Amino acid sequence: MRERPILFSDPMVRALLAGAKTQTRRIVKPLKYRPLPDTNASWRYDGVWSEEDGGDGCRYMERLDDKGNPIEEYHRIGRCPYGDVGDRLWVREAWYPLVDEIGQVYPIYRASWPWRATSPKKWKSPIHMPRSACRLSLEITDVRVERLQAITAADALAEGAGTQMRGCTRYDGEARDVFRWIWSTIHGEASWEANPWVWRIAFRRIAHISNSLTERGTQ
Repeated sequence: MRERPILFSDPMVRALLAGAKTQTRRIVKPLKYRPLPDTNASWRYDGVWSEEDGGDGCRYMERLDDKGNPIEEYHRIGRCPYGDVGDRLWVREAWYPLVDEIGQVYPIYRASWPWRATSPKKWKSPIHMPRSACRLSLEITDVRVERLQAITAADALAEGAGTQMRGCTRYDGEARDVFRWIWSTIHGEASWEANPWVWRIAFRRIAHISNSLTERGTQ
């Protein structure tokens, strides 16, 4: 079991805290000498080392049918940079080291900070969050490879799109539209239209360290 950092925006951190986000999608960087197949099918990343690659980090992914069952068709791909099933991810988010009245230092988190009048003038970037300041840990339960636009309505909700809907509506088509909006605000509309291959990483939350300074006003 290995542990790696992963960055999330404020809305996605709130979705994690609410238990509404159990998936994330990250763009695949394919091997230059072996492009990914031109298909919209979903593939399971099985984590089995290729015997022919000489240990260069390449693995196989197995094609799935419409019901998620494996088909005897494989494709070579680079190792998932986020880990295999059973590995863990620790969440990096916007934060700030706050010193209280007795000189004790607390990490506070922008996604949960309720007092705008006393908000730090400059929150620290998630990329600079040390492991010691992390409050959320995740365990990977499934890894697949698929086209971005292959996302289903159920998966869009698992991505946290439901928490972004106004009026508490949860219609299928709306969930995918909201996910597209979320994705485009991060990666640009051109990225959605390009329909890139993405890692579809499913996970479960295994740790949430509550910080009274940060979450006192949100519970």
